[in-house]
Amino acid sequence: MNVGRFTAKHRSIATRVGNPRWVVALTFIAVVALGLANIDENPLSVGRTPPAEDEILAYHVDEDRDIVVKVPIEIDAVEVTTWTALPPQDDVPCDSALRYPYGFTATFIDEQGHQVARHDFDLESRISCDPDRPADSSEYAARLANGGGPVTDPRMSLVVTRDTLPRGGHLRLRAKPAPTTPGPDGRPAYNVPPVLPRLTVLTRLEGRYQRGEALRKVFEQSLDADERQRVVRNVSALGFADLPDLARERVLTTWARRLEAAGIEQKDYTVSRLLLRRFRTPYPRAEGRGTSEFVVGERHAAALNFRGPAELHLEGPEGRTVRIADGYVAPSPVVLGPEGRAVVLLQREDIRSVIIDALGPDFGVRFAVPRDQASVQIGEILHRTTPEGLRVETPPDVRIVRYLDLDPKAPVVARIAPGQDFLGILLRTEIDLGADVEAGEANLVARWGPGEREFAKLQVMLPRSRFEWWSEGFDATDPRMAILRVPPGAERIELTGDPRTHVRLRTLEPGVLETLYRIPYRVQLQDDETWRYAPFDISEWTDIRAANLDELERNDRFSDLREQVRIEKVGKGARGPGDVPERPLLPEHAPVRRRLLSPAYQSPGEAYPGDAWTPLIDPKHALIEAAGNRAGRVVVTWRAERARLGKQVSLVVDGETATEERIAALAGTLKLDLSPGKHHLAIQGLGSTGAAYMDAAPADGGPIVRRRDVYELTGTRPLVLKFDQHPGETLHLVLFMVTQGGNAPYRVRYDIEGAKPGSTLGAFFRRITIPEGILTGRTGDFGRGTLWEAATDRRGVDGIARAVIRLGDDLSPGPRTVRLWLQGQKEDGMANRLWVGPVLVGQPPGAKPTDPRVWVEDE
Repeated sequence: MNVGRFTAKHRSIATRVGNPRWVVALTFIAVVALGLANIDENPLSVGRTPPAEDEILAYHVDEDRDIVVKVPIEIDAVEVTTWTALPPQDDVPCDSALRYPYGFTATFIDEQGHQVARHDFDLESRISCDPDRPADSSEYAARLANGGGPVTDPRMSLVVTRDTLPRGGHLRLRAKPAPTTPGPDGRPAYNVPPVLPRLTVLTRLEGRYQRGEALRKVFEQSLDADERQRVVRNVSALGFADLPDLARERVLTTWARRLEAAGIEQKDYTVSRLLLRRFRTPYPRAEGRGTSEFVVGERHAAALNFRGPAELHLEGPEGRTVRIADGYVAPSPVVLGPEGRAVVLLQREDIRSVIIDALGPDFGVRFAVPRDQASVQIGEILHRTTPEGLRVETPPDVRIVRYLDLDPKAPVVARIAPGQDFLGILLRTEIDLGADVEAGEANLVARWGPGEREFAKLQVMLPRSRFEWWSEGFDATDPRMAILRVPPGAERIELTGDPRTHVRLRTLEPGVLETLYRIPYRVQLQDDETWRYAPFDISEWTDIRAANLDELERNDRFSDLREQVRIEKVGKGARGPGDVPERPLLPEHAPVRRRLLSPAYQSPGEAYPGDAWTPLIDPKHALIEAAGNRAGRVVVTWRAERARLGKQVSLVVDGETATEERIAALAGTLKLDLSPGKHHLAIQGLGSTGAAYMDAAPADGGPIVRRRDVYELTGTRPLVLKFDQHPGETLHLVLFMVTQGGNAPYRVRYDIEGAKPGSTLGAFFRRITIPEGILTGRTGDFGRGTLWEAATDRRGVDGIARAVIRLGDDLSPGPRTVRLWLQGQKEDGMANRLWVGPVLVGQPPGAKPTDPRVWVEDE
């Protein structure tokens, strides 16, 4: 089946030739003359237009006359592929975000000449091009051979004739005027050029025929490996050999053949030669490449991810006020001064997201930093030079993700592969920009059979997102992951729902238990932080194609979501502290315990965590608190080198020795009452390899450490963790794996006693449970810390990794026992001992927690 292109029919010309040798001679002369005619005084340069991979004759579809094609009785549908050509002009922007709306009307005429049906098709497209190359040498999806204006990407519409023209007839096509703003449904049309040019609609038409059984078998036997791959490319994510029999039969049955327009060229229709290439401007993995202006306001915010201090330049409307939060601190107002400019000095040295919003209605803002600070931004960003050349733009890292639109009658179809136990459905909905609401309702129905109970329903309110929006201009909600346990024997699941609900289909990636982010996002975050929407190399869930994706895209049943990559805290994201409870677990049988000190960062003005220590290896200004359990005092925990035994250790405050004691053991504490406020502290007498930490915040901000209890896991006996799981509760058991003295690969086997699935057929749930498995990784991937009781001279060299065991709401409630066994300890290079810190996320602690908070993705 030759889908997506056809070639012009060649007319045979009868020529009378006497001696056959003249044929050879004339052919040779013609080839030489053609070659000489194509010689240019200038050689072909790299900047020339890329050659076409195919060319076709496309019909013009006008607003003032019909194109008429005969519909044979043998076909059941007409595939209408359309392009639009812009008028020749010099200032067409190479902007893949711009949409060019157009449409056409299809009228069905039966074999007796009667009109039996009429359908309108409203489409939109864009121009594929390369913004870094001149227009005359840029890549393209389609281009007019006569050198006219730019041509948009093709769009395919399926005009079904099976029911309206069962005995054949004619199909008439006529162009419609471009839709105006707002559209017929009252929604505004976004991302269109300020002045919509007059578009010329071009089309080619193919009839969809059906092969009989005999022809189908012959056709299948004739396909080589490449042809088989091409046949299923737009049908399924599976290969040809993996298709079920019914799906393979469906693929091989349908084929297309070009349909000709009736009448005389230039009188009844007009044709143009189109040059085609397979190039498409990709839906950017990172829209931040080249996006110079970003919209902020009271309801919308921008996120910039930085790894150190920066001099952030802002440009927008003069006199407007923006608010900037450098990490998790209260936002500071900044007024855009003369010419709408302002400069903000961001002092933090750690990895964090800078959140920018504003008071009042939305307006556009540009962001830039000095050219030598371009590397301070994390992300796949193209840093373009500003017009004056002194700085580079630092736009938000925005990624575009395609969702499929639900419909109450026409389903999105998910094919269930053999062995697929779960179907994940990530859903969002849309909210009108002008609507003063903070949530939107999403609803979903999944049906796997005709029976009364062979379906599941979900109706949920989703909060509006400040950071995400749909390409059509609507606000987006936060996502919700709905998981369906696939019923036995189900081969497909049909999803229907409200058209404002949009979904992505997912399934479990076999053997993957954790997400590994892609470089440059593979950086160490704080324990209670996570990336939101950063791209990954591997992930527990993988996206899958809808079985009817081709049909959905032909009918424009998709929406593109703009997601801002950012770093978030627990629960409520960048809007404030999270509300997801958690508690550290104490293993059974009292295994050996140590304290792990993991690096963190304290910003000026932030609340000092209860589990924090501040390094006092070098003298430092400390902020003594005026209230709370640290009020009016400081405690310094120290360790001295062995040669200092019997000598003095002293604490110097504001230049004077405040307290001292004899070193009788290698470790100890110094306690001192101090007035609230800022003091300069230093410790003396520990030796060159000694270490000390104070339980007071650095007055000017800076590095700190967070303490966590970790427990020994060796090959001699398992680590046993016990807790209860309540009805409908989703829990995450987060395990911090630590190796002393460096990094090492590890392998830990786990099993969950009492993990029996509940009755989940006919209902959605949020998280599935894998009752046993192997956790593998390498310590150091999550950073390095210090095992305090190890009492070595080397600090910050102990490798840390993090693993997660998920206990979903698919389980019946009851007690849980999780056992961890260390594996592979006798293999060369594998860890023979681990220190494990277990934290249960999803249940509140019995008392006020002191350990650092953690967070894991729950979608």
